[in-house]
Amino acid sequence: MGTRTRSEHLGGDREGEILVNEEAAAYPALGPQRALGAGAVLVEALYKPGSSAIEAYFVMARRASGGGEGGWEYMIVAPTGEIDQRGRLPLCERCHAEAPHDHVFGRPR
Repeated sequence: MGTRTRSEHLGGDREGEILVNEEAAAYPALGPQRALGAGAVLVEALYKPGSSAIEAYFVMARRASGGGEGGWEYMIVAPTGEIDQRGRLPLCERCHAEAPHDHVFGRPR
């Protein structure tokens, strides 16, 4: 995707850049009948506005089995690549349960 926009994460005072792997290429053109398959990964790189330094990565990975709500596993990853939190993260699951398509929000318009 490569375009930074205001992120809804962390109170909405950060910029985010959405990155996807090949399995998630249908994002953000999801429709009500379209779900991402196992192996799909969505990553939001978070920045302070105007900064080029990444503060964190928020990751959603669709698992074939064993994932959380909707088969998604959530991760919070440090800029160094170290995984800070991983799994069925309750705050992530609660918010993404409200997403319009397959626990995924579209890009801001």
